[in-house]
Amino acid sequence: MACELDNTTVVCAYDPEPGTLTPGAGQSTGSETGYPAQLVVTGDGSYAYLANRGPNSLTRYAVEDGGAALRLLDTVSAGGDWPRQLALSPDGSLLFAANQRSSTVTAFRVGSDGALTPAGEPLPAPVAVCVLPLP
Repeated sequence: MACELDNTTVVCAYDPEPGTLTPGAGQSTGSETGYPAQLVVTGDGSYAYLANRGPNSLTRYAVEDGGAALRLLDTVSAGGDWPRQLALSPDGSLLFAANQRSSTVTAFRVGSDGALTPAGEPLPAPVAVCVLPLP
């Protein structure tokens, strides 16, 4: 869970019987300031990525303990201003960031280690707040 007001990320335990979530401790977004936006997890559950508005960065986490914990690995520039939403391509090889204030969508290649590298120039997208890659 991305916690916009205190700039943290929280992993929640889920109990399916009553349908309840129990939040864990807040942890770093990799930035001292900012407003975390969307959190996405790779299809194989190995990595999670977080959009950080303000510092305009993307955080990469390793997903550990069967999904019960995140370990901060690094942050990279979002390549635009105010990354609001993230999406992974259907095959998981690309990550897209919708940058609201720069009206762009940036694309990143996702390495086998989950590392993000820019994939070309930002694409113009008026008032980009959401991106949805299609198969």
